[in-house]
Amino acid sequence: MENKVFAERIKKLRIEKKMTQQELGSKFGLTSTGVSYWESGKAIPNMEMMNKLSDFFGVTIDYLIGKNEIDENDEGMILFRKAEKVNESDKQKMYNIINSTIEAFLNNNNDNE
Repeated sequence: MENKVFAERIKKLRIEKKMTQQELGSKFGLTSTGVSYWESGKAIPNMEMMNKLSDFFGVTIDYLIGKNEIDENDEGMILFRKAEKVNESDKQKMYNIINSTIEAFLNNNNDNE
């Protein structure tokens, strides 16, 4: 894995969430120094931490380590990022609405075939 790619991406994702290094570190039981090491390319997290980071930021581990790109202008990605900002108590309601809407479109398309 290229440490530079991981360093750039983790910093970008942290800034997008409007978090400091201290806040990100605290979220995962680390110091700001640990996060600083990631962002400078001096260290990379272990696989368990990679999983936690990918879940937290809503990206794949492949994206974090530079194996694939995310099209930041993709409408689905934009919606996903917005959805992450919804408070926890409303997320399930939102997911149910989205799922029902997708199912309705799929059923409608199947009926028209």
